Amino acid sequence: HNKFLVADRARVWIGSYNPTGEKAFNNVLVFDSPAMAAAFAGEFAEMWGDPAAGVLPRFGKKKTDNIAHEFEVAGSAVGVYFAPTDGVREQLVKAIEGAKKTIQIEMFSFNDAIIGAAVMKKVRGAAGIAPVKLRGVMDHIQAMYPGSQYQVLHAESLTNPNVDFRVTPSGMQMHNKLAIIDADGDEPVVVTGSYNWSGSRADTNDESVVVVRNRQVAKRYALDFERIWFLVDAGNNPEGPKQLRITEVMSTPLDDGTGEF
Repeated sequence: HNKFLVADRARVWIGSYNPTGEKAFNNVLVFDSPAMAAAFAGEFAEMWGDPAAGVLPRFGKKKTDNIAHEFEVAGSAVGVYFAPTDGVREQLVKAIEGAKKTIQIEMFSFNDAIIGAAVMKKVRGAAGIAPVKLRGVMDHIQAMYPGSQYQVLHAESLTNPNVDFRVTPSGMQMHNKLAIIDADGDEPVVVTGSYNWSGSRADTNDESVVVVRNRQVAKRYALDFERIWFLVDAGNNPEGPKQLRITEVMSTPLDDGTGEF
């Protein structure tokens, strides 16, 4: 289930996008980093094997956690993790637990109750700890399956003003697997890759995730989140908001002595 490419041992392309021409919400990041490229190439090598040397391909739990995980790319910290060997779920929970103000989620499939519990804990807050604001968009088909955390979070939104979790309208597919944490804060984080927040992804699938700590990346993702939020809202409410009728416009002269408006 991975979606990554390593070019010339120097560049990594990673995201949620399958190169099939699908019309869905997706994202891709490109990193110019020989060190990161070596880590991804190492993961690929495990799955490719070396028949001449008698090394069989390894997938799933037969792989090992044998790469570096922390990198510095253009002055920013980037974490790299592969499922099911590198504790991806734990890294996601750690990122969520670090949220101070906001969490924005775009997710194709979300049925991992452990991650869901971490999100719930943040939106409810605790003694001396303010709750964070959560907005999320999930694929409308996946959201209806039994065990979907959308159903849990939507129920929470009925009584918790900190939660607004929505689904895409019919005909619109959410395929991203990402979270934006504290986009306007001092330590913004973007988590993205091929990993859906689902139990099978943590325990069996071959997946890849990056944890990016960079203000400009977070702002770019947050801007695209607003675009998607608008499209989802418009698609679920085709009549749109009630129109505002302006009946009168008044203006005052500029205070520059000319009397002009």
